[in-house]
Amino acid sequence: MKQVNSKEKLSTWQIFSLISMVLTSEGIITTSYRLTDNGAWLSMLIAMTIGIILSLVYSFIITKSDEKDIFDIFHNIFGKIFGRLFTIIFIVFSFYCAIVATKNMVIQIKHMNFRPTPYFYLILSYIILYLFSLLKGIEVIGRLSSVLRIILISLTILVTILIFSEFEFFNMMPLVAAPMKEILKGGILDFFIIFGDGVLVLGLVVSSKDKNGKKNKIAWTLIYAYLFSGLINVLSIVYPILVLGFPLANILYYPAFTAFSLIDIAMFITRVEIIISIIYMSTLIIKAIVAMYVATIGLQKMFSSKSNKTYIIPTCIIVYFGSLLLFDNVNELLHLREEHGWLKGIVQVCIPIIIAIILLFKKKPYEYTPIYVSKLAYFLYIFN
Repeated sequence: MKQVNSKEKLSTWQIFSLISMVLTSEGIITTSYRLTDNGAWLSMLIAMTIGIILSLVYSFIITKSDEKDIFDIFHNIFGKIFGRLFTIIFIVFSFYCAIVATKNMVIQIKHMNFRPTPYFYLILSYIILYLFSLLKGIEVIGRLSSVLRIILISLTILVTILIFSEFEFFNMMPLVAAPMKEILKGGILDFFIIFGDGVLVLGLVVSSKDKNGKKNKIAWTLIYAYLFSGLINVLSIVYPILVLGFPLANILYYPAFTAFSLIDIAMFITRVEIIISIIYMSTLIIKAIVAMYVATIGLQKMFSSKSNKTYIIPTCIIVYFGSLLLFDNVNELLHLREEHGWLKGIVQVCIPIIIAIILLFKKKPYEYTPIYVSKLAYFLYIFN
């Protein structure tokens, strides 16, 4: 197996930052599953809890993989034929994540202030950004996401201070008014739509040890990422309700954008929501880049190429046309997510659990010694 380039290995801090941005992106822009009454914040917490449980499965796979990505694991466990089948499924999932993230951004930009601008130009501008970012490498993106995480935390604190005077706390009463069955359904869908995309971490190579030679605590890294993004996503639900009230906040496509539009500084600086939205949308940029990077790695492994950079331009082209043709407005986006979001569970839940179970009982390939094992074991050794 080809040795992993040290520049492709990510530290736990970089993984924390990248996955935090991936998990925050969808929820902070279009928020959560729409309930008939107050209680979406509880659905988001349920989704986060499911995500934390699944993150333990992801961390187990990463720990057992010995600095290999999911595509190497597919090949080692399922062999060449079925390994490629699972690789294709994961690549398609990565493309879907990148396409939805890109179109989500473009639709909101048109909603904010660029209505006359055709989708063609807006999507192309993002594709160019993706191209240069992917050429720099995932390690650079990891460092940039660390900076973005600090900006996001600072911005959240600043927004809280600026908008606090607009809060009407009785708007949150009762805290849970929607039926529990609906809240649970919303929690499951929120997981598929938002927190389940943390499975992209399996397409990255995480360094097993830190600079001091100590073993990295990958499980805690992922748990902290889910907790961080869960908090941000819950606030993105609660703030619009506190400012606008439940009925209005629930029917708006971008409730946080509308709520933040009420911010003014000294009755002089207004339209702060545009700056806030641009910073929040940068999390979608990180998500799209991470998903596209994972797709290029999958293509590299599937075709046994020397570098994933060979597939950066084809990946950008696919994401461009996919973003252009997939859906035209927020209505179609929400319908796609709510009606078919569960399909993502195949990659987010089913495949990782199957792999974790196999890794729990399967020995590593190099532990087999064909000379001293039975013919059946030798047959299995060859094909795995």
